[in-house]
Amino acid sequence: MYVSAVSDRGTVPCASCGGASAQRFTVRGFRVHRCEACDLEFVHPLPAPAELSAVYSEGYFSGEGPGYADYFGAERASNLEKARRRLDLLETLGLPSRGRVLDVGCSDGTFVESAAERGHAAYGIEVSAEALARIPADTRARVAPSYTEAAAWAPFDCVTFWDVLEHLPDPQEALREAKRLLVPGGIVGVCVPVIDNLNARLLPRTWDQYKPPEHLWYFSRKSMRQLLSSEIGPVAFEETAWRRESRLFDVALSFNRHVGRPLVWAEGLLSRACIRAGLIPETMLDDSVLVFARCSTV
Repeated sequence: MYVSAVSDRGTVPCASCGGASAQRFTVRGFRVHRCEACDLEFVHPLPAPAELSAVYSEGYFSGEGPGYADYFGAERASNLEKARRRLDLLETLGLPSRGRVLDVGCSDGTFVESAAERGHAAYGIEVSAEALARIPADTRARVAPSYTEAAAWAPFDCVTFWDVLEHLPDPQEALREAKRLLVPGGIVGVCVPVIDNLNARLLPRTWDQYKPPEHLWYFSRKSMRQLLSSEIGPVAFEETAWRRESRLFDVALSFNRHVGRPLVWAEGLLSRACIRAGLIPETMLDDSVLVFARCSTV
């Protein structure tokens, strides 16, 4: 994906469909543009490569940077459960037994390990030195720094991008690279935050997923389907990955748990009541989705 200079009207071409994309708002000093045609939002201009690299320096996974509070510790159980659920879905969608799997942005290798335990030939791509240092030695031998090196293990029955595409300077090219390594009819699995929720649509500055330069692309369900259909093939399955019923008061827990918990509970109760009454669709509470596409042979 590449976005050219701002026009005289203050718009830039959409990096996905080429439509005119006006600036929507500014966050952390970065301009976020929105394409009315395909519903994609993106940071423009993209940060320099050095600035992007600095985001993922030491401490990104351990609470010392913009990333995770304790990815390798407190979040490991959740990550293992996500891996099991996603493997269940992939196998339901046709991932063969002893299939070949590539996990792009595999972090500490949790998904690669989980897939290998089920008998799959599982591999990964990871560039973070902090994450690579946490990958067990037997798994580390099956993790490469780029598509070029990972191509030696191709072709793959499945390529996955779990919470990865929104970070990449060029997610379009990343998907094209994945397709080159897939067998015909192979599967691409993606998990991304989505902008279909109440925060992103109505009060964008309250949504914690607007966090450049870590996140550069902000997909809706529509724009994610369109991108996958264009670069990989038809979408085969989609489901909510994370639904957050309390959207405004979660932050209260960070400064006063005794005040925060009742507020979070009350907002969740109100959200569920609004859904039952048909006042808002369930998707307005979704923070992220899983989408799977099947590689076309065309």
